[in-house]
Amino acid sequence: MFVDGEPLDRDKLNQVANNMQWLYENTPRISYKAFGVNKSVGAKILAGSGLVPATKSTLSYATVYFGSFFSQGCQPMVVASPIQNTGRTRFEVVVRGIGRNQPDHRGCQIGVTTDEYNSTLNNHPVQLVVNWIAIGW
Repeated sequence: MFVDGEPLDRDKLNQVANNMQWLYENTPRISYKAFGVNKSVGAKILAGSGLVPATKSTLSYATVYFGSFFSQGCQPMVVASPIQNTGRTRFEVVVRGIGRNQPDHRGCQIGVTTDEYNSTLNNHPVQLVVNWIAIGW
């Protein structure tokens, strides 16, 4: 948009103002209200997929790390979707923190538990994909 050393004129400044207005009008609005914290400025959304490894047991977890996306001390709200499964219908998705009950700024663990009527199917022999969304600050 601008070249080094190029003079600014009214049209260019108007373009900057219009761009800022467009960004303001088209930025998603979110609020974080949980654990005694109420933020409408600085709230963040992070989404991704977790790969839950195959298992012969009824419960298996994938660990999801948020990197440094959320602020230290944040306890993001994490929602995980029904899995992209292998045709079975009795799966449940569980979300917990890493070494604790509630996810924190570091990440979370997403588990898949099975509860088939036939006990020989109480496992998932293939890797499963779980989509998740985390909202924090």
